[in-house]
Amino acid sequence: MRTNLTAAALLLTTLAMSACASPAAPTTSAPAPLPPGASGKVGAMPAAAVTDLGGGRVVANGWVAYEPELEGGFWAVMDMAPSTSSVVQPKIVAILLPGTVTVEQLKNVEGTFVGAEGVLQEGASIRMAGPEVVVDALRAY
Repeated sequence: MRTNLTAAALLLTTLAMSACASPAAPTTSAPAPLPPGASGKVGAMPAAAVTDLGGGRVVANGWVAYEPELEGGFWAVMDMAPSTSSVVQPKIVAILLPGTVTVEQLKNVEGTFVGAEGVLQEGASIRMAGPEVVVDALRAY
């Protein structure tokens, strides 16, 4: 009987000790390269801005929104997330023109912080709301 109690006590002690042990360290891989405009801080997103990538290419970082009230409506990246506040409204960082990225793809990322990469549209804009980017790649953050 005493042997059974000793064995039971040993088993309970072992279970209690294993429950208190720290979990195994997670495996890590090499970090992904930073996107243009990123600060390198953990959890940081790039600044909401248009960044020149060279070779005539730019990336417009910001929150995707449809702006229905100007010039019949257009897609844009904004400097802040959409707001219902009438005090602080997002400002347009860049207007997004469909290139190889379609309007349907823009709809799918509405309200998401993205990097919209493409070519800066040259010439005068009829919208005059910000730089216009012909988008050929999207990266959601």
